[in-house]
Order: sequence, then C-alpha cells, then structure tokens
Amino acid sequence: MTRSEFVGRLRQLEMTASPASVMRLVKSLLELAPRVDAELRGDLSRELLRRGVGTPVPRAAPLGVGEAYLLLFEAPASGHAVRIHLERGDDAADPDLGREVRRAYRGAVATAARSCRRMDHPHFPSVAFDAPFQIEGGSIGLAVAIASLSHAAREAPRSDTAGSAQVDERGELRPVAHLPVKLEALRRCWPEITRVVVARAQTFPEGYVTPTGLEVLRARTVEEALPLFGVSLVSLHASSIEAYVVRIASFAGENGLSTPWTQLALEARECAEALVDQQDQRAKALLWAAIFSLHAGDADDTEELLSAIPDAELEGYPALLAHKLVITASREIDAGAIVAAIDHARAATALCQTSDRQTQKDLLGKALGTHGRALMHRGDYAEAEPLLRAGLAHHDQHKLPAESVRSACYLATCLRLSLRLHEAHAVADEALARASTLSAKYDALVMTRQFLRLERARIASALERWEDAERDFALVKCGQENAGAWPRLGGTRGLAHTLGMLGRVDESLAALAECVEVARNGAVPQILRKIAATAAGDALLAIDDSSRTSPSHVTRANLEQAWREAFGLEPDKPVIERTLRGWVY
Repeated sequence: MTRSEFVGRLRQLEMTASPASVMRLVKSLLELAPRVDAELRGDLSRELLRRGVGTPVPRAAPLGVGEAYLLLFEAPASGHAVRIHLERGDDAADPDLGREVRRAYRGAVATAARSCRRMDHPHFPSVAFDAPFQIEGGSIGLAVAIASLSHAAREAPRSDTAGSAQVDERGELRPVAHLPVKLEALRRCWPEITRVVVARAQTFPEGYVTPTGLEVLRARTVEEALPLFGVSLVSLHASSIEAYVVRIASFAGENGLSTPWTQLALEARECAEALVDQQDQRAKALLWAAIFSLHAGDADDTEELLSAIPDAELEGYPALLAHKLVITASREIDAGAIVAAIDHARAATALCQTSDRQTQKDLLGKALGTHGRALMHRGDYAEAEPLLRAGLAHHDQHKLPAESVRSACYLATCLRLSLRLHEAHAVADEALARASTLSAKYDALVMTRQFLRLERARIASALERWEDAERDFALVKCGQENAGAWPRLGGTRGLAHTLGMLGRVDESLAALAECVEVARNGAVPQILRKIAATAAGDALLAIDDSSRTSPSHVTRANLEQAWREAFGLEPDKPVIERTLRGWVY
C-alpha cells in the first residue's frame, strides 16, 4: 500500500504545523518516495520547497525480484502506471482479477516447461499493487508473467522496461485496449522507463505517434519477451522429458495426493506443455488437468482443457478417447446437462467394451459408474443401480480396490436416495471398513474414506441416528482446512442440520454461517457454492413462514440471498423442496 500511504502522509504534511510532526512525516515520505511514481515525487518536492526543506527527493528505486510495471486505464480517457510485486496466495477477493492472474501464471509456467525448466513449487500467486482504481481486462497478464518468472529465477527485471499485453495459458501475447492512453500515463508517471513490450499483433490508431523517449518493442510470446526484460530461464530448475512422463503416471493415485486440486491441475498443464511433441502424453496430461479442475469445481477450466484435445487427435488412442468421454460426462453432471452426460457415458461404455483388455480393465468400470451417476442425478435410481453394481463388480473382478471402494460409495448413495436406508448403510459400512484396512497400502483411499464417511453420515441422518451422523460429519469437516473444499462442505452442511437436531443450536448456526459465507463468495466455483447453499435451503425449509429474524450472521435474508446467488432460483419453498429432493452432492 505504498502509494496510498504516501498520499495520506503527504496530505498530513500539507496540513500540519508542528515541527516535530513535519520532521517525522518528511522522514517517512522520503523513505517511501523511491517506490512511488514521478508525479507523487514531484508533489513531495514542491511541498519540501514550500517549507524550506533542502533534502532532495530520491529517484525511483530499481525493480526488485518478482516486480514489474503495470499500465492501467481509467474511463473515460485517463491512465496510470504502478509497480506490482508477487505474494503467496490467490486473489480470491476479486474473482475477475484472480482469473487473469491465474491465466498469466499458467502462461509463465508453460513458457518454462517448454524449455524443460520448472518453477519452484508452482502455485498461483497474489498480485500486490496500489492502483488508484480497479483493474479490468487481461492487460495485467504480461506484468504478472514477467514478475512470476523473475521471482522463480531470482533475477530482477530491467527497470527501464515495462510491458502491456494479455497472456494466454500457453504464454502467447495478445493485444490490449487503450494502449496510447496507457503509454502517455507511463511516460508521465515513470520517465525512467524508456521501453515498452507489447504483443506483436498490437495495433495503434492511424497516425498515432509514440511519446518521445519511449521505444515500443514487440513479441509474440512470453518466451520472446523475456530477454527484452533481462530475465532468463537458465537459473530455473532443469527437468527432463522422462521426469514429466513419470509425473503424469503419478497422477493415477489422484485421491491419495495431498496437493490441492488447483495446484495439481497446474502441474498437469505444465507436463502437457513440456510434452507438446508427444501427442499421447500431452493428451494424458491435459486429461488429468481436466480431472483435477473438475475436482476443484472449476467447470470453465475443465471445459477449456477438454476442448484443447480434439477427438480427431485421439482416433488412434481409444483409451484416451474413452477417458475423455468419462470426464466430459462428469463435467456435464456437475453442470446439470444430464441428457448429454448420459449420452457421453453410454458412448464411453460402448468404446471400452470394444477396446483392448487393458482399456477395459482401466476404464470400463469408471464408464459404467459414470453412466449410473448420471442416471442417479436425473432421479432414475432403479436404472442407475444395476450400472453402479456392474461398475463395482468390474473393479472387484480386476482387483482394483481403490476404484471398488469408490464405486461402493456411489452405490450407497443410490440406495439412500431410493430410501433403502438399511441396505445403503450396510454397503457404506462394509466399504469404509475395507478402505480403513487398505488405506495403509493405497494412498488413493485417503480421500475416498472421507467420501464414504460423508455418505454414511447422510444415511445415519436419514435414519435419525443423530449421534452417529454428527461423529462422521465432524470427521469429514476436520479433514480439510479450506472451508470451500469438497467433501468438507458436505460435512459442514450435515453438521448444520444434525447439531440442530441434537439441540446444539450455537454450533449448528456456526456451521450454517460457514456454508452461507461460501455460498455467497463469488470466487468459489459455482458447483461448490450450490453445495454450500443447500444448507441455506435446509434452514429455509425449517424456518416457519412467520419467522422473519434469526441470529445476525444467518438472518433469513442472508439465507435467501445465499440460495438465490448460488442457484439463480427464487427461494420459494416448492422450488427449494424440488431442488433438494433430487440433490446428490
């Protein structure tokens, strides 16, 4: 917050009369001055001159590691330029900004990967800057990519060079809007900058003349832009094609991986870029990235990744095509496109049945289970059950214990929704016992045990075994730190209801408030917001129509708004009942 701090203290200096306060403010302003633009340094210089203080204002400090310049536009026709630096974390407070930062960071990771270089522990950063107005559009891209690679390479970019371009997931540069206004602002705010890197395809208005003293340089990709900023990939960790192939193979134990889904998706994308010349390995990596994005609830990212693998490229790889069909059906289930999901799952099943034995072993059970899940989401439990049982039998026959236990979880859900609660409880109990016995051997069962606990808790709740339900819901909730993660959300929703039935009202309301907060958080993927909003739906159904108030953080108005924002539906009782009646997650 250097800029806003500087402006605030400068205003204080202009108004103060106390000599002691003047000296204190002057000292702090001189310390901040190297980090702010020339306009503010000029304001300070004039104020010091007015007060007869002879100390010169320092020049702008050179860029440090992980820093870059960002050019901004403010409607209707003004601009600004600020310094940015990277911090660990994600820009969850501003979903649009976070989306652009993630896209640019993926572009940086892709750039390194194509040279078999790895950025240390890739994770999405947060961008710290002190702009006088909000950022819109993707023009932050090149600044983020350069700052990210500078941070990874531990090499400061050139201080006389700025950039303004969008960056896509593969590191290609795209034009930005309002560039002439931004360049005027850059020349005014940072006269030390004499070079600006833009996309090769960037255009200017006819007759436009670049500001005096500013050179425009063009690049097609982040890789081409890097040397213009004085940043090199040489100091990044070297990898190899073989190492990327091994990493792809490790993704098969997806449910046993402790790394967050979003980071796994980023690592899978990285592998795909490194293996761009190996069609089958690239497709495998992109399919894993799609799976991880789906697990993270990011439907848009999942769809974009699937579209990056045209079916025509998979004609010689039936196993990969079948896998893509299964993932596509799963995404469509989350999106509510159940008819399409059924069609794709049926196609995947047919393809597996006519493929080689290895493909049948690896994928037929998943295809059958996905087909059953799609039917279950449509409410066709009688049709779903035999498919889910067939998937379970397939995994048992081929001795795939991790997949078998997961299939049993889906079957238990189907039986619960069919109101065959005691059968459902027996299936979940037996599967959880198997998972507990085998978890020491199979990492993939770590997360599956949580899904089974969640299902067993729901069955216990339906049987009104409140203490049993509370115990399993609590274990699920404690299994993940992120309040917006799945299956933790299911555990939190269950606790909101179960604790209320046990008379533990304050704890119930705390769980409900957590769900409402997630449901109303625009940075959380939509499917996860819907899951959280089901708790609000439960509570609204339990509130008497005459009741207009409840504790401050979970008012009826908050519950209704959480439902409305997550589902896009009015919180009318018949609508809520109809939605929750067929709700599976």
